Amino acid sequence: MVGNGSFHVAGDGKRSMVSGGACMECSLTEDAAQVLAAPQAEFDRLLRPSDPQEQGETLEKWEQFINEHVWPRGPLHATHYLIVQAKKQMTDIIGRDGFSDEGGPMTKPHALYERWESVCRDVLAVLDVLRPGINPHRNNTVSLLFNLITSHATMSLETGTRPLQPFIAESKKLITELQVMYSFTTKDKIYLKELESVFHLLVNLGPASFKRMLRN
Repeated sequence: MVGNGSFHVAGDGKRSMVSGGACMECSLTEDAAQVLAAPQAEFDRLLRPSDPQEQGETLEKWEQFINEHVWPRGPLHATHYLIVQAKKQMTDIIGRDGFSDEGGPMTKPHALYERWESVCRDVLAVLDVLRPGINPHRNNTVSLLFNLITSHATMSLETGTRPLQPFIAESKKLITELQVMYSFTTKDKIYLKELESVFHLLVNLGPASFKRMLRN
């Protein structure tokens, strides 16, 4: 493989790579194990870096991994386990660090929110199949997506660049699911009340009041 050439895999990356594949630029052929070797090695390096200077996961590293290894640029389908695991790593980092910047939601561009929200939706789509129902992974991802959408709505209201209704529609679906997820323990119910208060501000108070209340 050379440069950023596309890699043709049996099934165009949509099925198991039992037949391996070939680079569409240099015609290098590899069996399935060889095809997966480079993405797997890179994934392992990002997950457990040996160089102390590389310690500390970043969203940029995982996004780059996904962009470089998903077909047609790379050999992996978008639902390959390595890609799904990379997206799960991203949601963990976003949940941990995504809202910690000093400027808050107003400092993030629309494109960033849209990428983060898309990653959460992709992870949820996989969980629908592999781990349906209430479980910690789904709870955390739904909660993260809700927080991203309401923060995105805040920024959109501030800049006046996006209508509010799409944010309300999706957050309504999410809060309905969250009301089931966080209905068991006292701690869960306290957290749910916080989420519900943000949703009610978004729906009932209107743009000006929503912005004012979130700043207080």
